[in-house]
Amino acid sequence: MASVTFPVALGGDGKTYTDDAHPDTGLDGLGYTTRFIPCLRQTVAMAGYTAQYAVKIDAAAANADRAEDASTTAQGHALTAAGYAEQIQAKFAPVIQPGLELDFYKNQYWSLSDEGLQQQTFSTLVPDFSRLSETERDGPFCRREVVPADVPHFSYDPLTGVRRGLLIEPPSTNLLTHSEDFAASPWQKIGLTVDTVGVSHKLVETVTSSQSRLRRDISVTSVSRGVSYSVDVLPDENRRAIAVLVRAITGDDALPGALVQFDLVNDTASLNALDNGDARATIKRRRDGYVRCTVSVILRNYTGVVGTNIYFGPTGGNGNATYIGDGVSGVRVRRASFEPFADPTSTILTGGAQVSRTEDLFSLDVGSLANSESGTLYLSFQPLAILTGRSGFDQTIIALNNGTQNEQVDLRFVTELIAFRVRSGGVNRVSVGKSGVDLSVPVRVALGWSQNAAYLCINGEIYWYDPSLQGARPASLTQLELAQRTGPPVSQMLFRRISIYPVMLPVSDAVALTV
Repeated sequence: MASVTFPVALGGDGKTYTDDAHPDTGLDGLGYTTRFIPCLRQTVAMAGYTAQYAVKIDAAAANADRAEDASTTAQGHALTAAGYAEQIQAKFAPVIQPGLELDFYKNQYWSLSDEGLQQQTFSTLVPDFSRLSETERDGPFCRREVVPADVPHFSYDPLTGVRRGLLIEPPSTNLLTHSEDFAASPWQKIGLTVDTVGVSHKLVETVTSSQSRLRRDISVTSVSRGVSYSVDVLPDENRRAIAVLVRAITGDDALPGALVQFDLVNDTASLNALDNGDARATIKRRRDGYVRCTVSVILRNYTGVVGTNIYFGPTGGNGNATYIGDGVSGVRVRRASFEPFADPTSTILTGGAQVSRTEDLFSLDVGSLANSESGTLYLSFQPLAILTGRSGFDQTIIALNNGTQNEQVDLRFVTELIAFRVRSGGVNRVSVGKSGVDLSVPVRVALGWSQNAAYLCINGEIYWYDPSLQGARPASLTQLELAQRTGPPVSQMLFRRISIYPVMLPVSDAVALTV
């Protein structure tokens, strides 16, 4: 039987043990060896500790994985936070303010000073405004009123009285005489009589079977583009429609013109252009019940006689309608106007002679408010006259310049285009145009320029942009001018808002301005 002694020097207990199963001296059973041999006991303990630490190491590794995931997540959150920070910074960063803002619609005016953007009044800005003759208009509170000479004409909606903007008008002449006196002999009354009782004249149909109409033939000389015929109408309850015929009649009837059915109940106009005529019709109700009916016809360099007719009947005339009148029904009329190429929102009243209106001139010294090295010009406007059919037409809507056209940024009508131009040193550095713009609603435009770039934005779209333009910078832009007239007038132009920025705005900001 084998026996083993575990020396003290080697960490044993100095005793001898046999390999039998004796409970005190035998080697059988790990418990005894770990009990009586310290080195083995320590080894087993170390193994236990190792197992425990292995579990802890596994846990630490798992924690490390989670920490790595958390670190990645934290990095993502940090990036997100940085993005939010940029957004917050952009939102609360100083906003680029215009050097000058003229809001004619809201009647608010601002200019930039050392103290920031300061509110002004129209009179404190002291624009050089010239109107050499008075005019009549629809004013605030839906009242007709006279605008004196040299007083800006602010336009108001005739039905609601809401302010619409600053109206710049061209020179014009009402080619009619007796625009309020329909009993006067120049007016031809066919199948009707004129009742002069009341604030306006009433066209009363006779009891005969006829075309009940009011006629006037007007001689025109060199109408380069067209004419507009307008009249205010107030019908009796059972006379709720009229027809208006405007047509060139020299030589024969096969000449351009238009026949328009005006529905005075639903305020609609049905236009029938004659012989390839280029025409349009508008109808506008006033608060006092009168309806302004306008027919505009392009005649293109016509010289001769233009016939105008107002037909009326139970359902309105059609140019040839006949019926038996009742002798008492009819329509009241007032403020007749016949102007070359006009769509009048103001009226030129006449007596025994034709009456003319001189053009409006608007200029404003903006001094250093416009930075000539770069800038952005924002404009909201609407032309109120026909712009189709024009030929060789060159009309400046708005310009920033140094008092001459050698250094200038402008927006113009050129033939069929809305054109943007930048001039420096008397040379066109930029000249681009866009056709097909809807002019029946306000147009919003942003023009930007700098030493090496320029853009044109219209109604929320970037139409043209050149980021590598050279020599585009004009010098000393100190003057703002509205509706310069280097060619034939464009008729009434309604300005709603003008903003001048001393820097070229980012394209995205310029697009946002015009939405």
